[in-house]
Amino acid sequence: MARQYLVGVDIGGTNLKVGLVTPAGEVKAYTTRPTRLDGGWAGVVDQVEELVAALLQQQGLSLTAVGGLGVGVPGTVRLPQGEVLFAPNLKWENVPLLATLSTRLPVPVRLDNDAHVAALGEYWRGAGQGYGSVLLLTLGTGIGTAFLWRGRVFRGRAGLGSEMGHMVIDPAGPLCGCGNRGCLEALAAAPALERLAHRLLAAGLSSRLTCAGNWGVGEVFAAAAAGDEVGQKVVEEMVGHLAVGLANAVVLIDPEVIILGGGISGSADLFLPALSEEVARRVGRMAYPPPTIVPAALGNLAGILGAAYLVRGELGEDE
Repeated sequence: MARQYLVGVDIGGTNLKVGLVTPAGEVKAYTTRPTRLDGGWAGVVDQVEELVAALLQQQGLSLTAVGGLGVGVPGTVRLPQGEVLFAPNLKWENVPLLATLSTRLPVPVRLDNDAHVAALGEYWRGAGQGYGSVLLLTLGTGIGTAFLWRGRVFRGRAGLGSEMGHMVIDPAGPLCGCGNRGCLEALAAAPALERLAHRLLAAGLSSRLTCAGNWGVGEVFAAAAAGDEVGQKVVEEMVGHLAVGLANAVVLIDPEVIILGGGISGSADLFLPALSEEVARRVGRMAYPPPTIVPAALGNLAGILGAAYLVRGELGEDE
């Protein structure tokens, strides 16, 4: 059987997604499961292998139909070795992921940071189409970042790319998973927003949320949309921190478009106007034009498509 498909794998701190993708960037099928973290990185490799096999079987295909497998990981990746140096939300360090997957799945395998692959997905089939320079932030369990210049990931001297999630916004701020204090991720990612909501509740602010309730950041945003005091305060604080980070990025690299992805971006209608206004205010005095800030267009498929984009060349497609 001709190798006619690509497999994209998006490993997240919460969910693991695997998709079967055509060379034109159409997702033929995909599956999502909670990431099996209790078995360490080896358990996640097992899970990837199992989900790839199950997806192919579901479609009546075998591995001989796959031209390549691309993988996105929420951490710092050393290329071309494909070693995950540090993935705080997975609790991984120095994991030989590319070598291990290549042994387990005998097809060409490529690996990159999850924000990089999400940006490539949006550039290929989503909100980044037509732009020469794209800055993407994935807002979820953590905050990932990618900067694309003319369709290529800017990787810097060490080849690691950008990590705005670990840009320090407040040196006296909360401890981040990376070991520093006051990182953007420690202030504006989903766990930080949930902790803030709990602190506001404990301080006596009125809310439909309760201290003992089993809720997450989605419920916080829903409360904000309903006019809830705690929910709106959380959104206000998040906007303030994100605006500082994005304004810093604008004066450093001046991207054509800033794309906000990840689970939090699903509530962009609540905060995007205020965020755009605050970023424009911060950079306007230095004559920078207000950046275009848009939500990601691909949702949960961005990581799958971007991971598949990494191995397009294996099917003879131009990158």
